[in-house]
Amino acid sequence: MGLKGEGYVGLEGEGYGNGNMGLEREGYVGLEGEGYGNGDMGLEREGYRDGDVVLKGEGYRNGDVGLEGEGYGNGDMGLEREGYVGLEGEGYGNGDMGLEREGYGNGDMGLKGEGCWVVGGASGALTSPGGLLHYSITNPLATRLNEPPPPHPDIACPPRRRYIHRGSRRHCQEVIQTSLAEARTLAQDVDSHIIPFSEFGKGLIKKCRTSPDAFIQIALQLAHFRDKGKFCLTYEASMTRLFREGRTETVRSCTNETCAFVRAMLRNDTREECLKLLKVAAEKHQSMYRLAMTGMGIDRHLFCLYVVSKYLGEESAFLKEVLSEPWRLSTSQTPLQQVELFDLVRYPEYVSSGGGFGPVADDGYGVSYIIVGENLINFHISSKHSSPETDSHRFGDNIKRAMLDILALFQLDKKATK
Repeated sequence: MGLKGEGYVGLEGEGYGNGNMGLEREGYVGLEGEGYGNGDMGLEREGYRDGDVVLKGEGYRNGDVGLEGEGYGNGDMGLEREGYVGLEGEGYGNGDMGLEREGYGNGDMGLKGEGCWVVGGASGALTSPGGLLHYSITNPLATRLNEPPPPHPDIACPPRRRYIHRGSRRHCQEVIQTSLAEARTLAQDVDSHIIPFSEFGKGLIKKCRTSPDAFIQIALQLAHFRDKGKFCLTYEASMTRLFREGRTETVRSCTNETCAFVRAMLRNDTREECLKLLKVAAEKHQSMYRLAMTGMGIDRHLFCLYVVSKYLGEESAFLKEVLSEPWRLSTSQTPLQQVELFDLVRYPEYVSSGGGFGPVADDGYGVSYIIVGENLINFHISSKHSSPETDSHRFGDNIKRAMLDILALFQLDKKATK
């Protein structure tokens, strides 16, 4: 199973070493004394600690498109299965590194980053659609589809890796199996659903004279109310790259204005009234997004106050209340930088599906959406099977319905015939 020949892990239990991340912290730290704390379980190589991860015991991490015997090697996984495997794996193939990549039998590649330091925008810039774009190291934008990159004679090949076997202990094998069971339980609880929404894209939304991001966020609120019958605290990530070392701020996109629009839609108010409320909600959303981008959001400020209060040993009833409410709808738009490098119409199958993330709350949803060109929006929806309140496929149907219902308010088809 896994790699044969050089780098093959033959000792029992070693192939599931990455499953150690499924352990409670005490169990994982306890393995440090056994020499297995790096999660490599029997293999260690020079440079591994520097994050230069190439080979793992099962061959999952080097893009070798192994996974034979697991049902993935035939290239028939499909987009949704690829997304799930990339996000969760099988409990041992990935999960212990901050930045990882996966390869699939059909030649597709996935990239996974741990959210504390890998931002969606940066990881999106690292991935190329279908692996068909060749990049020059010195000038990434200089090459185009089917053009080989220029040679780089100054780049030396990496040194040959040296592997060291460590004897496997029965105690470690028992801990590994316990950890693997816990990791698989966590992975199998994730309900992941990917929707390539191709009915319309930002091209048609812009004809409505509405911000595409505001349009989608309001549609998510309408879909969520139809799905659960209530509103919830909603997180949308906003980039603060205008500032040095800026990262993200939060847009609380479930506003009073958006709620008023959703209620009007559910009451079947007149088209004119719904359209009026929609425009007010979209303007409010754009204003909040601009404030977040320019450093005038509130959530990072609240977090800093929380850190200071802990440092001073002061209890704040206000901070305790405002920071304790869960984000039951966590959303983010993941940008793609490669869409202008090739013809999306001629090569639609080469478009990257973008990326997603798991739900923040056990009874909530995680929604990542990727605006691709003028006519496509990809939605990545996640929730937990263990929650009786959520269903990613059901929510996906509600999102599609909400998008179409909002577009219908503008009656673009009637305007085109006039």
